[in-house]
Amino acid sequence: MSHTFLCSFNSAKAQNCDYQGGQNDDWIFDKRCAPVTVQRTVTFRGVNDGGTGNVSIYFDWGDGSTPDIVPATEISSNNWQADASHIYPIGGDNCNYEAQAYLMVNGVLCTSSVQTQIATVWDIDNQNGGIIDISPEIYPICVGNDGSVQFADISQWNCTPPDEEDTPNFRNRWTQWVYGTDTTNISTATVDGINYPWPYYGPINYYAGDTVLSPAPPASLSETIYIPPGYNVGDRFIVTIRNWNACNPYDDPSIPGPPSDPVNGDHPPVVTTAMAIIVDLPDNTISAAGPFCETDLPTQLIAATPGGTWSGPGIDPETGIFNPTEAGAGNHNIEYNVTNSNGCSVTGSINLEVKESPVVNIAPGTEVFLCPGLDLQLFAEISGGTPPYTINWSGDTLPLNNTNTVNPTFYTTNIGTYHLTALVTDDTGCSNQTDITIEVEDVFINFDPNPIALCAGETMVLSPIISGGSRNFITHIWSGPNVDKLSATDIANPVFFSTDTGTFQFNYQVVDSMGCSDQTNLTVIVKEKPFAYAGVDTLTCSLQYQLHGNVNNADSSHWSVISGPGNIFFDDQNLGTATISADQPGTYLLVWELRKGNCLDTDTVEITFSEAPTPTIIGPFQLCGLIAELETFPGINAGTWSLTSGPGEASFSNINNPQTQVEVSTPGIYTFSRLEVSPDGCIGETTQTIEFLPQAIADMGSVDAENCSPIEITFENHSINADTYQWNFGDGSASSEELPTHIYAVSGTEPDTLTIELQALNLHGCNDTISKQIIIKPVPVASFDADPLAGCSPLEVSFTNNSAGADIFYWNFGDSSSIETGFSPSHTFVNAENYVQSYQVNLTAENSYGCTNSHSVYITVYPGLCIRIIKRWT
Repeated sequence: MSHTFLCSFNSAKAQNCDYQGGQNDDWIFDKRCAPVTVQRTVTFRGVNDGGTGNVSIYFDWGDGSTPDIVPATEISSNNWQADASHIYPIGGDNCNYEAQAYLMVNGVLCTSSVQTQIATVWDIDNQNGGIIDISPEIYPICVGNDGSVQFADISQWNCTPPDEEDTPNFRNRWTQWVYGTDTTNISTATVDGINYPWPYYGPINYYAGDTVLSPAPPASLSETIYIPPGYNVGDRFIVTIRNWNACNPYDDPSIPGPPSDPVNGDHPPVVTTAMAIIVDLPDNTISAAGPFCETDLPTQLIAATPGGTWSGPGIDPETGIFNPTEAGAGNHNIEYNVTNSNGCSVTGSINLEVKESPVVNIAPGTEVFLCPGLDLQLFAEISGGTPPYTINWSGDTLPLNNTNTVNPTFYTTNIGTYHLTALVTDDTGCSNQTDITIEVEDVFINFDPNPIALCAGETMVLSPIISGGSRNFITHIWSGPNVDKLSATDIANPVFFSTDTGTFQFNYQVVDSMGCSDQTNLTVIVKEKPFAYAGVDTLTCSLQYQLHGNVNNADSSHWSVISGPGNIFFDDQNLGTATISADQPGTYLLVWELRKGNCLDTDTVEITFSEAPTPTIIGPFQLCGLIAELETFPGINAGTWSLTSGPGEASFSNINNPQTQVEVSTPGIYTFSRLEVSPDGCIGETTQTIEFLPQAIADMGSVDAENCSPIEITFENHSINADTYQWNFGDGSASSEELPTHIYAVSGTEPDTLTIELQALNLHGCNDTISKQIIIKPVPVASFDADPLAGCSPLEVSFTNNSAGADIFYWNFGDSSSIETGFSPSHTFVNAENYVQSYQVNLTAENSYGCTNSHSVYITVYPGLCIRIIKRWT
């Protein structure tokens, strides 16, 4: 390969790196396995050294060794070459090395002149990127248990994919499993069910060359190793994998015969080991805890080995927090299961005692309401736990007569809220407590508002606001001159009702369960109420309607819309007879409101806007004939068609459909009506005017479909409603006669197919056309010669057929003989009479289309013996 390079430097000798002739690079290995010796010859052509002769080649071998700078030899004019060799040693760290060579001129390294070669160096399988490895490296067996394991050779062999794709080391390989090596001390283990003396050497597995690039079953798998129970932590069983490849072959092809050392082969193997080892169980110890009281707060249990799972009453499985209250009184077995990193599991347990705590209930309850100056007897009822008990009252204890008794008396004249706590402790030290709140407040009645205003005829539930005391109000007394307006006088919330206007006074008294009471006065003012009437529910067939609300004696009035599919617009929203407009049809609910002072009355009315149908029809039009299509748009409502006016009768294909067909009995101007009714009963109507014009109908009568040429045809004409006619005979001829005659002739030998067309025209332009096809077939030409034309009987005559365009021939010789069909026959004529006879010979020629033509010739035949006079000319 030839390249052109241009290197640029700041040095004054930059031009010395210019060379134009290209490169050459020879690269020779002595072998593939390390140590590998490579011989390299590099040539640069067209080098401009400025005549100094100071040209070298810089060799970088890519393996970290010191580069070689070799003086070059000028092998021809401006062409320089240098040789170098290098050894890639055993134990390198790469499979491939990138070796580079550069031109140096006058001590300047020409970096753009680089020539690169890749050195692929194989080695034993734990070198140059190779790894000898076993999985698992360590197989743990929990102490006290047995186990079985099968190890796998997961080595990455030297210079094989993915490390090397181009020149992989796919030559011969040998591997061997050895069992019970090194410090193995589990002597009763078995390999594939057999207890061998250790170490036990398995077979040497051979991987044939050019076949395998990585360990593969079954050779890559060890035999199954069984470790029996009963061994101590740290006891082990070791396996070794031994490996040979082309660089340390077990059976070296360069050494005659099999290996002299059948155990280790011709070269030492590469080895690595793995083991099955007895490992300890995790520590399942749980730190001591308890005893607990039922009322104690949750406690964190501590395990020696974290990360396990808890189980048992009151224990959180994940966190190990023990809740005595959730567990309840008693002895509880708590278990802890933990698994270590080797997969060994163990379960520990602890017994936790939860002592029953006392329970205290306070009578008359935990929330008490009281009037000032009354005694309240408290009583603490204690159960559970272990007697004897002690009790202590705390909090707002000033009103108590004793804080260390189960039944103290509470007394105070001061209004307020008092909080007390009763703490009970049993003989084991377990305790429990209950809180009580005592509200001390006078009974108090309030009405809001007072006075109460309402309108005549309205009901009102009287609702006193009562607070204080025991909150249990058992007696209610309403009094005053107007108690007849109340539904009851001995309940808290009687109903007031009056159609009379005026002011009504009441006294209300209440007594609670402790005898505490209060009373107050209530005033009810009843005002006059107007009467509203919105009118009757109405259906209107438009989007506008005038309302019919009353006015009465109200101070103000107002219309409003409650519901509807669209918007309602008022000309005056405060006027009872307001006119409203809807922007969408449908049912609207409106409310009419009358107000007099603060008294209000309302009434509702439903107005249904249902637009009358507006069927639309296209404008008046004319048509030819007596049938027309009628259609209304949108035609969504039920309706009927009818004839409004016209000179004849009309029939409809469907009188109800929006789209129908109508047929009239005679031409003229007709008006039709469409009446439609909406689902709400609204009616709409429209009319359609149509002028039916006389329609000409062309009819040429019957014409023979096929004719032989020439043919003269006199055409019939049965057309109606026509004023003029136009005939087109199909052969370029035409006529405007009513009953024309035309001669058809064929000029060729093939039939002519012609279309005859008759146009019937009238003054209204309602024209009609009819057409028929006829076929004009060619006629043959019959012709023949006879020889002789005259002679004595019997006379034999030869006929020569000269006909054209014929396929079939019929010969009639005129002498009552049979018809012959030959092409050019001969015939003998016999005259038995004593006078001369002439016979008319007729030839009928017929073609394939069935057309015929005839030609006749007379033959004269003399009777009996005749004398022929021969005139000789001398």
